[in-house]
Amino acid sequence: EGSKISAAKSPLIMKDFTFDGRKDIAVATGNKGPKNSPTYDIYEQGEYGDFSQSYSLTELTKNYMGMFRVDNKQKALIVTNEVDCCTRIEERYRYNHDEYSLVPFYSRSVDTSDEDKVVVTETRTDRRGNEKTTTRTYTPAQWQRLNK
Repeated sequence: EGSKISAAKSPLIMKDFTFDGRKDIAVATGNKGPKNSPTYDIYEQGEYGDFSQSYSLTELTKNYMGMFRVDNKQKALIVTNEVDCCTRIEERYRYNHDEYSLVPFYSRSVDTSDEDKVVVTETRTDRRGNEKTTTRTYTPAQWQRLNK
């Protein structure tokens, strides 16, 4: 009987990253991301079953903290990063099939540097490129309740 590897630690991930109904492949390449987070080379499956490297998806794993999450409902790729000890960023991208590129549409920054408050800044970008930014301040207890 062989040993098992959890999906989170697998050197190979097969999943539809581009929302076209075909499984793409992520191959672990080490811990070359921010703060030694894992990095992957991403290969997109073509119409005829061939695979070609997606440089835009590969860059997501190199510039953010590890493998992105896939939100099938919103057809979005979600990445996170830590700016410093107290600021965490989450960004969401849509995949543009026509240009094989990523289009950012949501960003959230959470700043916990002040022990008395949590400052959350959200930026949403519509399909025309118009941005709307909102900033909200919470007590630590309020923020904790919102994120259960």
